[in-house]
Amino acid sequence: MPKDNTIIIQKNKRNEVFDLARGIAIILVVIGHSGCPEYLRNFIYLFHMPVFYTFSGYFFNSKKNIQVFSFIKRKIDSLYKPFVIYSFVFLLFTNIFYKSHIISKSISLEDFQKLGIHILIFKNSIPLLPFWFLRSLFIINVIFLFEYTFMLRRKYDARILMIINLILFFIGSYFCMNGTHLPLELQREFILLLFFTFGFYLKMIPSILKIDNNLYLIIRILILLVCPFFAKIDLAYSIIFNPIVLIVCSFCGITLLLDFCNFLKQCKQLVITKKILCLCGKHSLAIFALHFISFKIVSLIIINIKHLDINLLTSFPTIKDISPYWWIFYTIIGVLTPLALNILYTRINNFKKQR
Repeated sequence: MPKDNTIIIQKNKRNEVFDLARGIAIILVVIGHSGCPEYLRNFIYLFHMPVFYTFSGYFFNSKKNIQVFSFIKRKIDSLYKPFVIYSFVFLLFTNIFYKSHIISKSISLEDFQKLGIHILIFKNSIPLLPFWFLRSLFIINVIFLFEYTFMLRRKYDARILMIINLILFFIGSYFCMNGTHLPLELQREFILLLFFTFGFYLKMIPSILKIDNNLYLIIRILILLVCPFFAKIDLAYSIIFNPIVLIVCSFCGITLLLDFCNFLKQCKQLVITKKILCLCGKHSLAIFALHFISFKIVSLIIINIKHLDINLLTSFPTIKDISPYWWIFYTIIGVLTPLALNILYTRINNFKKQR
């Protein structure tokens, strides 16, 4: 690992370390959904979602004159609008997906209207679109915004936020471990709010990432290698196993990922690898939105090769009980297909603007 792996905020240009880290993180998301071996899935789920919340907190605007309404408007543009656009596109194609054996249920006009309202009020998404994450991130941004502005107005030490959100974390953990779901899934959002707060302080205290000690590195790796044997975490469904295990594993995963990306950034021999990972990081939302539907390409290939029933195409997210190596192909297609489509869409859009 490089001796100085401080992450520097880059003005007016993207931070390569975070693009690399987002790229790896979104690939891990796809692998986790691909039907990979249970140990690998458990390993990924120890930290992969906290990574995104930490990065969001890192880039939270910490200016003292922060404008609440302009901040919320930006979050509407970056989180609510993609949620609505993607959800309505998928909703319009729902019955076509049903007739194509991609999903198992069709919807009536009444269902369409009800789902449309749910989408508009940011309530939930639809099959094939794992967008709980966007609503969750929106809620957490708003909670943290009001916490932060309240602290500024009262002239309290902003570090108190970590204490407050640590308390909320354990409150959320209590509800999760008891199977209690609060309105707006706040039991989960209180948990993820802590990682957002960690990202915020990571920017203020970069020395957290300056520790250059082999023992520290080995301990973090060992923790992440051992915990998948007994700890099952799935934040989408508020499954946390144990709050301390979640905090420790997330910290280890996030810091190791950033250490690795700082190391990768300085490797001159891996130019193509870095470009691909950065592209995945820049287009992570498209990959997140489209990887489930992209999996259907691999499922269709499997059905044709093995002469299986076409109705197996409705299997979600992948066809189970087949060769243990198909998850690799699911991952490749689940990443590259959305990436290619989004790059093509972006280039067409840019071409139109230049005309």
